[in-house]
This record gives sequence, structure tokens and C-alpha cells, in this order.
Amino acid sequence: MSIFSFSGRIGRLEYFLTGIGVFVANSLATYFLNIVASDDPTTALFLVALLSLFLCWISLAQAVKRSHDVGNSGWWCLIPFYGLYLLFKEGDKGKNNYGVRS
Repeated sequence: MSIFSFSGRIGRLEYFLTGIGVFVANSLATYFLNIVASDDPTTALFLVALLSLFLCWISLAQAVKRSHDVGNSGWWCLIPFYGLYLLFKEGDKGKNNYGVRS
């Protein structure tokens, strides 16, 4: 299953580790792009926007799959602080409307 896909289910551990990975990638990229920004701010801004879009896509896809694991639609991810709820809520055992967790 791909981290870019919005279908399927994932558990709490994968959701948590993806969140940490996205945070670290964003922090490192911001640090290095600040160095680039001193030479060419336009290029740095473009790269930040591109990276942010990429990381948002991954985060949203993982949140939707985690939402599927607890038996809810991916649209629930639009609720503020729902991602925090997903960190602690145990997923459905076995099969639900969104398939079987792999």
C-alpha cells in the first residue's frame, strides 16, 4: 500500500511514524531552504511551496486511511483535532466497510 493512496486502512503506529517523518522532513527542508533563500529567495519559496504540497498530500492520505481504520469516512479528517483523536482510538478489529487492515 502506498503512502500516497487514500484507500485502505492503517494502524496507530504507522500513522504516528508517518507524522514524525513528515515533521522531520519539513524541519530539515526548512533549515536547508533557509540557507538557499539567502542566495535566491524566489527559488526557495517555490521549493517550500512544492515540498509543503507534497507533505500535505502524504499527511492527508495517511489520516484518511487511519480514519477508515476506526470505521469513519475520510471526510472526518476535516474536523479540527480529529488527527489527535486518531492517535489514541483503537481501530476496528477484522473487516469493516473500508476493508481489512494489512
